[in-house]
Amino acid sequence: MTRGIPTGASDVMFGRPDGELFLPANGTEGEIFEGCWCQRCSKDQFDAGGDSCTILLNALCGEQPEEWRYQDGVPVCTAFEANGNSGGNS
Repeated sequence: MTRGIPTGASDVMFGRPDGELFLPANGTEGEIFEGCWCQRCSKDQFDAGGDSCTILLNALCGEQPEEWRYQDGVPVCTAFEANGNSGGNS
């Protein structure tokens, strides 16, 4: 089962087509998305003293990640790989 978060009133009320690119509407949505996906992903080890995910780094530099898409009406990262620590990288 994928884990996603509804963001924005229009997303919750109307949903989004599967495959449509997700772009956070503001910093809060971005932080929520990062908390649900990036902090639980093996590709982003920055908090554990390792390397950051290039997808996240590019997004923070203003690029639209191809991997951030809607699935079942909620935003997901299609490149997500669980890090085995549901509490995030600590």
